[in-house]
Amino acid sequence: MEKYVKLSDAEKQALIDKVKQIGHDTETAYGSCAQSCLDALMKVFPELGITDELFTASYGLAGGCGCSLTGTCGALNGAALAISVYCGRNGKDMDGDYGACYEAIRKVVEPFKEKYNGVLCPDVMKATMGDVYDFKTDEGDKLYGEHDGTEHCSQAVAFAASKVAELIVNGEL
Repeated sequence: MEKYVKLSDAEKQALIDKVKQIGHDTETAYGSCAQSCLDALMKVFPELGITDELFTASYGLAGGCGCSLTGTCGALNGAALAISVYCGRNGKDMDGDYGACYEAIRKVVEPFKEKYNGVLCPDVMKATMGDVYDFKTDEGDKLYGEHDGTEHCSQAVAFAASKVAELIVNGEL
């Protein structure tokens, strides 16, 4: 990951912008905020080690976990997974010190929490759309669409993924 630190500021910003765009576009086209975040990061930073298996496993984290609209925003979960797969604890070294992983994740959580007044899926909806719209119901889906829900969720994906990209290009991951 050191090669990214050596890039010019313009090159670093171009990578961050690319992550934002891919994350946004994937969420807009296919949904699943956790997967959309991972998709952007795995395409731009393959060294993170995001595998197809991790990508598949992240699917159920969308929409606050199983589209329940109650848990942590899937975009933030995707960011945490990307960081964890790179520097988190593995089963072969349970006694190791992996505090740096938690610290890196908090560097994504804090600005996310500040921007969206929380980390939960409904926090993001309330901050961007004024209310929570259950897109699994006909009425909720209609209201979600009327309030440009897909665009707002795509922006949350872009934001979360960009925070991980910033950590990478700044040598913090």
